[in-house]
Amino acid sequence: MAEIGMTLQQLLDGLRVSDPETRLRSAQILGTLDEVAALETLAAQANAEPDAKVKEAIYWAGKRVFEAKKSGYSTLEAIIQYFHIDYEFIIPAVNDAQSDEKLIHLKHEMQMRALKDEEESARKIAASRLISGSMLSLPGLMMSRPTIPQSGDQLNTSFDKHLNAKKSRTMPTKPSDGEIKILVNRLLNDTNNDKRASAAVDLAAVVNNPAALPYLAQTFIKDYTVQVREAAQRSAKLIYWNAIYWEMEQNGSMAAEIEKRRGTPMQAQAESPTPPPTPSAATQPSVDEILRKAELARKKRK
Repeated sequence: MAEIGMTLQQLLDGLRVSDPETRLRSAQILGTLDEVAALETLAAQANAEPDAKVKEAIYWAGKRVFEAKKSGYSTLEAIIQYFHIDYEFIIPAVNDAQSDEKLIHLKHEMQMRALKDEEESARKIAASRLISGSMLSLPGLMMSRPTIPQSGDQLNTSFDKHLNAKKSRTMPTKPSDGEIKILVNRLLNDTNNDKRASAAVDLAAVVNNPAALPYLAQTFIKDYTVQVREAAQRSAKLIYWNAIYWEMEQNGSMAAEIEKRRGTPMQAQAESPTPPPTPSAATQPSVDEILRKAELARKKRK
């Protein structure tokens, strides 16, 4: 299998090389990763691609990425959430607050949210038991209802523990060039579903070698078991996220991102609920139109 780059730019460049196998693998990886930043390139390559098999992979990837973008997904936000990078610009904003009133307000919001969740859970449990016939009287219903805290002490304690817990983000690890042959062979060829899923997990958790991305993408697309497909996609994303995060740490762009977000702390957002600016309407339809026209052209050729 041709060598595939691990960065976004390398994957995008892989869609334009002369080797159709590399173009195919690049499209499969981008689709597996739900890399929304690749949408415009995928759309542009959809009509230009001469190989039918590669074209099909590009359409598949384009549709997946388009849906991911509509849902609001992005690689950067996924990295920030998974590695708890938001601790760097959310928790400090609370700890460094000059006004106790803001902290009290935040606690109150958490209390109300927790109470609402408890009540919703209680309603669902009660409804479920009534439907199943396990409750025959109103007293029985009330006795089975989960207890909701009547004071804020428990929730305050939970909030304070949260503030005092580990507040530092998880740092990335350097992508390795470790051996993947044995795990890849198990991933692609073992007849045991659990062993294939385990191999997918180990490729990310143990080896962390971006060279595994094409094989994880292949498994996500072709494996007949949902468990294995899900494990393959998750591991592919973890390897990719870590590699991107590692690169951002090396070139300073993650530090810049953190500082930029610290400029709009959580309290400021709560006080000024104006939503962030959305992408220009002039750019998004052009991408959608490209995909639509490409799909129509493909159907006409059939």
